[in-house]
Amino acid sequence: MFDPVIAWILALGLAILFGSAARHKIADRTLFRSVLAEYRLLPARAIPIAAVLLPVFEVGIAALLLASASRAAGAMLAAMLLCVYGLAIAINLVRGRTHVDCGCGGYDRRERISWALVGRNAALACASVALLLPVSQRGMVAMDGVSVAATLGAVTLLWSAMAHLRRHAGDRGGAA
Repeated sequence: MFDPVIAWILALGLAILFGSAARHKIADRTLFRSVLAEYRLLPARAIPIAAVLLPVFEVGIAALLLASASRAAGAMLAAMLLCVYGLAIAINLVRGRTHVDCGCGGYDRRERISWALVGRNAALACASVALLLPVSQRGMVAMDGVSVAATLGAVTLLWSAMAHLRRHAGDRGGAA
């Protein structure tokens, strides 16, 4: 049994992740269709359908994670989708197709697929599954809300900083 603060941190963090993922897919459907096609896992005629359904599915998962009553369903769906994404990346890595953009961080942040992304998806799937564990019935107090908000803020800043460092890792040096 774990504390409700941890459950809220996991649920809200995953909801933000899935909501953000859906937002960038919806913002540029054309580019998302090309990313899906580059994975070479779906027939060409299925790409436009998947490009519509995947972000809708992600929004649905985010919504399910926000309510305690539907959180278990959202957690199971989140874990399943993260495993599917990880499997798609792994299949392409095994095929030697390392140049594929993962499509996971927004299209202003192109990121090639890697085994680290497979591991990241596995860790996020485990976090989703953790939401299926029993949660203590203790009531939340105001300080719990502060703890949830502060933790999510810190994690968001850390995630953004790491993404920024990855994007600019090759920009060392200066003028030649």
